Amino acid sequence: MDQFHSDRNIGREGILAQSHRAAPTSREPRFGVSPRIACKDPARRAARLRFYELWLEEYARCLESWRAGNRDVVFPYGTNKMRRCHGVRVAPAPSAAAAPAPV
Repeated sequence: MDQFHSDRNIGREGILAQSHRAAPTSREPRFGVSPRIACKDPARRAARLRFYELWLEEYARCLESWRAGNRDVVFPYGTNKMRRCHGVRVAPAPSAAAAPAPV
């Protein structure tokens, strides 16, 4: 058995002895790889992840500027909710040379 599964059964008394507010003290590992970018080719996946990181950085800069009152800021392409809800300006789609190849 692995560290997260055991054959130990605490039984009815053990369950009833627990506080109803009790929570696990450890976390089960979820994913070794972020499921946001799925790609079998490690080089392409790395390029996609870097592109996404750069997008997040640019979005954060734009959002900070917008919150400071700059309503002329242009958000990166792919910003949808801010465009729909607040009417922010969004940059045009990047050229094929700037964006990584589709997965």
